[in-house]
Amino acid sequence: MNCRMNSLGDEDLEKVSGGVYFNDTKDLKHFVTCTVCNVINYRLDSCLEMCLTPNGKVIPGVSWVNGEAILVHKDYNEGGWLFAYKDGHYGFVSSNNVR
Repeated sequence: MNCRMNSLGDEDLEKVSGGVYFNDTKDLKHFVTCTVCNVINYRLDSCLEMCLTPNGKVIPGVSWVNGEAILVHKDYNEGGWLFAYKDGHYGFVSSNNVR
């Protein structure tokens, strides 16, 4: 079987990845400031927590409370989970708690 490998350029990679070249996902120039909201306060320590993957393991100590500013990627998200940044950490937060 003869297979031919084609290399993709940056523009092609952007198209395939939905408009964001994968090496740029952690470039803070693509992040916008939003506000945390709708965190239900069951306890005094209720907060929006950052996860390593959508609905995955929580990153300890990386969280926000209602009204706090949050940096989220303007183009990259996964099924209702926004890609966010805080204090050197990148991860995912629920879009239900960000406006």
